[in-house]
Amino acid sequence: MQTHHLEIFLMEYFNFSQNWYLLILDALLIVGLIYFILLGAEKRVSKLYWLLFFVLSFTVFYENFGAYLTYNSSLNAHINAFLGNTKNPNYNLWLYNLTGNVIIPCSYMLIIRLYVSHLYKKLVSVMLFSFISFLIVFQLVKLEPVYGPQLIAYSLGATLVLISCILFFISLMKDPVYLEVNPLRLLSFWQVTVILFYYSLTFLTNNSAEYLWKTQPSLAVSLNWINVFLGIISLMAIVIIIAAPNLNIKLEKEPTYV
Repeated sequence: MQTHHLEIFLMEYFNFSQNWYLLILDALLIVGLIYFILLGAEKRVSKLYWLLFFVLSFTVFYENFGAYLTYNSSLNAHINAFLGNTKNPNYNLWLYNLTGNVIIPCSYMLIIRLYVSHLYKKLVSVMLFSFISFLIVFQLVKLEPVYGPQLIAYSLGATLVLISCILFFISLMKDPVYLEVNPLRLLSFWQVTVILFYYSLTFLTNNSAEYLWKTQPSLAVSLNWINVFLGIISLMAIVIIIAAPNLNIKLEKEPTYV
């Protein structure tokens, strides 16, 4: 009986995962998991590696689940109905609002908080707390439904992540600890650079996505490739950081407070 259920699950998985983007993400998760296990007990318990692995695994999960919701329209319709959306029950935007617009930006801010100097850690914490508080009030007053475009929530989250990136680069230029190392050999430098480029380049396209899909869908599809490409690069950076301790790569040691 269990074997039969497994066969059904695998058939459904391959039905909705015939997408090179999802296959790449799944492969990155497998590689990341292997190297996460190889880190050893001491490194695995560190906040940095746990946060990195969480972003990797959670991103792969919700991207696959989003694809599955497109395949399983009945489940998606039930969730939409629960959220109050009966007009367009096929929308899975609610999932990306909760994950890509809320959880992932908060996770990136927590990661960057580990990288910035002590002077800016409290500022990043205040921004993170303010963002979460705003989201709670935002949903209570129902300014934008969770199943529809949430431009305000996305814009605020992206802006705070960009500010956190700027604080990292200020730390890089001013903190004596960072001044003693070659930033090009710091994995934190490359990861924050990727995060900065991702949110900078996708900020305008994501905010104008609804308009473009209605008026110029071909342009919207083309611009969406920016999100896809940079999303893969972001996860690749995370996998490299997790794998770095077991690879023969000459790197600078991260500051002691990371």
